[in-house]
Amino acid sequence: MDQHAGQVTVEPIAVDAHAYLNGYNQNRPDARLADQTLDEAYFATLPAIKSAA
Repeated sequence: MDQHAGQVTVEPIAVDAHAYLNGYNQNRPDARLADQTLDEAYFATLPAIKSAA
């Protein structure tokens, strides 16, 4: 955490968490999802969800 004039911010932690989660969801194939990434599996369902609505 950064401290500046007595203030503590969590922005660097949020940026690191965002980068980690993006990498986890976009780059890591999952055997339970037929070796798709989490993003690929999720976004593949969107047309079916949209047409069901």
